[in-house]
Amino acid sequence: MEQQRIEVVGKLGSTYGIRGWLRIYSSTEQAESIFLIINLGFFKKIKGEWQPTELENWRHHNHEIIVKLKRR
Repeated sequence: MEQQRIEVVGKLGSTYGIRGWLRIYSSTEQAESIFLIINLGFFKKIKGEWQPTELENWRHHNHEIIVKLKRR
């Protein structure tokens, strides 16, 4: 069986507001393209371990993109 590889295409940034939104910094050429890629799987690194997570919503805010992750 072929081992899967995790490719970093962006990073989560600081919080936005008090309702759990986070800034996301995309490494893709067009920032919105990151959402086409993460449909394949979205992971966050916690204590050195990659853990799958789901995106609840995303939107533009000024010149940034903010995201809300689903709670477990």
